[in-house]
Amino acid sequence: MIWRLASTGAILLAFSGFLSLPLVGDGVGVTAMWWFAGMPVVHLLINWRLQRFRAPIIWTICMLFAVDLGIQVVLRGFFGAMPQPYAIAEAIANTNAAETLNFIQSQAHSLGRAVTGLVVFAVIAWLELRWHGKPLPLTRGNGLQILRKIPRQWWTVAKAMVVAFFVLLHFNPTMLRGHPVLRLPVFYVRFVDAREAISMVASERAAHGASLTALLKQMPTESAHSHLNGQTIKILVIGESSNRDNWSLYGYARDTTAPLDQLVAESPTRFDVIRQAYSTHAFTAESLRDAFILRSSQGSTDGLIGGPDVFQVAQSFGYEVTWLSNQPKGDGWIAALADGADRAVFINNGNWRDSSSLDRALLPHISEALHATAMKPTLIVIHVLGQHFHYDQRCPANGQRFANVSDRVTAAMGSQGRKAWVIEQRNAYDSAVYCGAELLADIVKAADQASQKFNKRIELLYFSDHGQEVGHNDNVASHSTIFRSGYKIPLFKWRSTPTEDAIGPSGNREFQMRQMPSTILGFLEIKAQQLYREENDVFSPAFESLSPTVADAKRLKGD
Repeated sequence: MIWRLASTGAILLAFSGFLSLPLVGDGVGVTAMWWFAGMPVVHLLINWRLQRFRAPIIWTICMLFAVDLGIQVVLRGFFGAMPQPYAIAEAIANTNAAETLNFIQSQAHSLGRAVTGLVVFAVIAWLELRWHGKPLPLTRGNGLQILRKIPRQWWTVAKAMVVAFFVLLHFNPTMLRGHPVLRLPVFYVRFVDAREAISMVASERAAHGASLTALLKQMPTESAHSHLNGQTIKILVIGESSNRDNWSLYGYARDTTAPLDQLVAESPTRFDVIRQAYSTHAFTAESLRDAFILRSSQGSTDGLIGGPDVFQVAQSFGYEVTWLSNQPKGDGWIAALADGADRAVFINNGNWRDSSSLDRALLPHISEALHATAMKPTLIVIHVLGQHFHYDQRCPANGQRFANVSDRVTAAMGSQGRKAWVIEQRNAYDSAVYCGAELLADIVKAADQASQKFNKRIELLYFSDHGQEVGHNDNVASHSTIFRSGYKIPLFKWRSTPTEDAIGPSGNREFQMRQMPSTILGFLEIKAQQLYREENDVFSPAFESLSPTVADAKRLKGD
């Protein structure tokens, strides 16, 4: 028992204290519990019939624990959290030799920590064989001879209780998700399922498109979009991992969105800023499905997608769609949306989202799209990396505006007990927010110039897919399903022509992501009764505020 407690403590100390794995969720705490409860059962089996295989069994199990925890170290270092199987499926299915080498290079630190964990378990395995499983020295005077007096049936009951406890752990969902031996087979099965689901996306989307076409044929001619022509350009900017609490436009202490703030101050009647917007999920794919897919009135979905998307509707009503992206090309369902566009440009050839490909590199393509001659209305979709980790890669090397800054933000974080590395991550994140605001301001300026030069009516809608927790509530720098910070998003609209009925920079409407499809259709001026619900259009006078709906967690912490 003393050795089991000592080895469990060593695992907790090595992996949570030095290798940065969390104790909560399905992290090292769960793995340590499996070690503490499972190894006694392993030794019972060895002592029962498998004595001669003791060494290979112990080494195999220890290496399985080491590999499992090593995978956690690498995946958490890469994704910032343990990802869902679909994320792994997309990453593996769309990788190549160059990206694999890039992954090894960029994740050298995490891979090094995983190897260190392997050494830790090699030492534990050696000590396990040296100290455990040998007869106790029950000699007079060492105090252990009392164990001889314990009735044999009590030992049998104790062993039965140990085995029963171990078996019962398999019925706990949290423990089962972190099972060091079963995790990989289960993960592989889920990976296969996810890969098959991804392969079905394009055909499923095509089926929804056919249903939409049939529906439109039954509709009366809609006059609401008859005025749209080649002089109309709509720009939809999809942000990434941006928490509105880190925008000075929303009152943050740092001037993180100063380039955009200036434009709002100069022309408030051109902007509608929604101050209480929330995503429904803390991860991209699920959140954007809510944003883009038209569901039934009950919100039910039978398939992976669940209905036609707003881009299919836009094309059905005459829009020409241009998709410009700094996201990875092979991102499953989102890639299917881009493939359905009339024109698609991907500039990010790096490794997943830890690429240093800068959003600013999209500007020439945006300018080209704004200056293109078109006979039809144009929808330009811009999908940026925004503020996705790794935060310091979202800006050029000389663009880390808040690097090494000491101000009231860092002072407040210090007083809240935030660790130095979290404060450093906040500084990098705020720098990324500033670089994103510079890009948005440049897009608005380019759109304004194109509007004046070509007499085009241009509007821009921006929102982020979800928020981000960067030391707001805990020593965490990642997506979060626990805190409100993971769901708070910025949302605003800009127009080239000022209007008297603008909401302005202080619009205080409570908006949730499931209202986004109608908001986008209203932005596109597509108001067919069968598709558009005015009460869900946040920019409509008839909009009805809804309390945030969070699908990932039953209860959220933080402000």
